[in-house]
Amino acid sequence: MSTHNNPPPEATAPLMMIANTASYVPKQFLAPSFSFGFTDSSQEETLTQEGDQDLRREKILRHQYELKNKRSWWSKLQILELRQH
Repeated sequence: MSTHNNPPPEATAPLMMIANTASYVPKQFLAPSFSFGFTDSSQEETLTQEGDQDLRREKILRHQYELKNKRSWWSKLQILELRQH
């Protein structure tokens, strides 16, 4: 007698996506060391700050998208679980 419980086929894809994203470790954004060739350091600092803002904005949007997908998968799993009972 087996106690192993297989999920229904329609729950397999969301479960695999959750498993894959749960182990996701974001990579560090390491910027190479280089110079823009400006003589005024305030210009270089301004460009660096603008680039940092773009990276932060991109990272926030990516995390919002991933969170939305995880919520969707979680809702689907809850519905499937309710159907089984």
